[in-house]
Amino acid sequence: MGPALRELGTRVLPDFPSDVSSDTSSCQRPVVIVLHGVLRSRTSTSRLSRAIAQNSNWEVHSLSYPSTRQPLLELARGIAKQVQDIAGTGQPVWAVTHSMGAIVLRFIMGLPETGGVRWHGCIMIAPPNQGSRSARKFSKIFGFKLGFRIIWGQATLQLAEETSKRQTPWPDPPMPCGIIAGTRSLAWGSPVSWLTAPFCMLPGTSDGTVQLGETVMTAPNDLVTHDASHSYLPQDPEVAALVIHFLQHGRFPPHAQRPSA
Repeated sequence: MGPALRELGTRVLPDFPSDVSSDTSSCQRPVVIVLHGVLRSRTSTSRLSRAIAQNSNWEVHSLSYPSTRQPLLELARGIAKQVQDIAGTGQPVWAVTHSMGAIVLRFIMGLPETGGVRWHGCIMIAPPNQGSRSARKFSKIFGFKLGFRIIWGQATLQLAEETSKRQTPWPDPPMPCGIIAGTRSLAWGSPVSWLTAPFCMLPGTSDGTVQLGETVMTAPNDLVTHDASHSYLPQDPEVAALVIHFLQHGRFPPHAQRPSA
C-alpha cells in the first residue's frame, strides 16, 4: 500500500457525510462499478479496483465491455444490464470511470429509470465530457481515417462529434460527481501523447489525450487535477486516494489540486 493510501487508513465503514448515505442500515453494502476506457479491458483498472476494495467495505466490480464494437447507446444498455445483475434495483451504486467509460455512464442515465439502477454518485477520471479533440483530429487525418474507424470504433467517432453538432445533449451523470483531470501531456506510457504533444494537437493543459477543458461540464461537480498522463491515471496511487476520499465524503479533500480560475 502506497503512502497516499496509507493516509486514508483502513476503516471498515466509510465515513459518509449526512448527504452521502451508505445505506448499511438495510444490510446492503454500497456497490462500486468501475468502467474502463476505449481499447481497454477491466485489467486496466484492476489496481484501482483493488485499492477501493482494500480500503472500504464496498462491493467492487470492474466490468469489461466491447468499447470498439458498439455505439455508445448500445454500450450503455449492455453495462446497465450487467449492473442490474449485480446490484438489482435496491442496492446503492457508485460508478468510477476512466475516459470513455464516463460517457457510457452518462448514456446509461438517459435510459428509462436510469437503466434500472439506483445510482448514488460517480467519480470520472479523464472524462471527455465535451467530446474529444484528439479523436476529431485523428479521424480526419488522411491515411488515419479508415484505420481509425476500424480500430477505435463507432463510439469513439461519437466522441469526435463537436458539442454543437450533437442531435441531443448527453445526459448528466449521477450526483454527486467528482472529476479528476490529468495534466501531463507527454508520457512514454500514453501512446496517443506521442503524437498530440510534439505536434501541439491539444492546446493548453491536457493529459496527452483529453484536454482539461474537455473534462468540464455544466452539471454540478468537484473538479481536481493530477500530474499524470491519460493512460496512467487509473494506476496512480494518488488518484486512488482521491477516488476513495470522494466515495467516503462526496467531495475531494480541500488540499487537492484544483484548476486556477
